[in-house]
Amino acid sequence: AKETLMTISNTDTLKAKLNVSEKDIEFISKGIKVKAMWNGYELEGRVVEVDLAMDPVSKSFTAYVEIPNKAGKLKAGVTAQIIVEASAKKY
Repeated sequence: AKETLMTISNTDTLKAKLNVSEKDIEFISKGIKVKAMWNGYELEGRVVEVDLAMDPVSKSFTAYVEIPNKAGKLKAGVTAQIIVEASAKKY
């Protein structure tokens, strides 16, 4: 039987997927700032992509964010709180 002996991860830039409700999606767009908070650490990133269609199962839109992590403060696979600095402008 095959076993995985190790996993190598590049954590210089972390990626996350956010589920955004139908009522909030109008305030989210590419380039908007986000903050990721985990275990006392806080890092800033940006929305890099927003799905154009709602997922019929989750009834939400997916926004993708990237967070620079050169110092390695956040670890791959952790659950972090992400705050989106949403625009007051409606798109």
